[in-house]
Amino acid sequence: ARVANRLVGNPDHAAVIECSMTGPRLHFETETTIAWVGWGNERSGRPMPVKDGTRLDLSGKLHSLRGYIAVAGGIEVPKVFSSASTDVRARLGGQSGRALREGDHLSIGQLETTPISSNWHVSWPRPGGYRIELRVLRGIQARWFSEEARRKFTNTFYEVSPSSDRTGCRLVGPPLTRVHDREMVSQPVVSGSIQVPPDGQPIVLMGERQTIGGYPQIAHVISADLPLLARAWPGTQIHFHEVSLDEAREAWRNMQRDLGFLQAGLQSII
Repeated sequence: ARVANRLVGNPDHAAVIECSMTGPRLHFETETTIAWVGWGNERSGRPMPVKDGTRLDLSGKLHSLRGYIAVAGGIEVPKVFSSASTDVRARLGGQSGRALREGDHLSIGQLETTPISSNWHVSWPRPGGYRIELRVLRGIQARWFSEEARRKFTNTFYEVSPSSDRTGCRLVGPPLTRVHDREMVSQPVVSGSIQVPPDGQPIVLMGERQTIGGYPQIAHVISADLPLLARAWPGTQIHFHEVSLDEAREAWRNMQRDLGFLQAGLQSII
């Protein structure tokens, strides 16, 4: 989403259209500039000027599980708790708290910067393919699990389940057995927390996670790798690799550096 916004000159927080698995057909009633990322077509990752009356078909299958469409000036929707995001379960935000439907009209905000040249092309971030490695930090309840379970967690592959959503990414693989079977008091969770319910199948909490959870946390996907999981199709194989807190911070700095390089490049050709 940040890459798409930067390609049209928007701030990172500007509202975009998020698409899952496939995209929409759009009809523009004004002249503007758009960009989309996550598709495998040649226009993905490129700023594209559109005229009044332009019809755009992005309904084909996405390259990643999720893709983003940014419009210069951003999509104008009412803010809820200072956010333009849509929470479908709570029916809050966005377009009446629901997914977009055929016939919906979306207003466009005023662009406050100079448009980006349409000659620019960004191929990053790339999909991870059907086998990805996710770096993790050890969870606070890691010792609740047997030594064998902890070995399984990092030495075998788990598969993204089709029952995953923006709340949690469900994984299927070797069940993780606990040595402590006691109940636990619910505690705070964050995006990337890996909870293990009684069936032993891990769940990675995602962007629309709850704020507290009552399942033990064996690990946490580091922030720099969480977008890779968010773009992973069902059936993708996951391998977990434990790292230190310093390594996690360095990975985050590297991601921010790459975004900084992108911004510097865009500014140099305006």
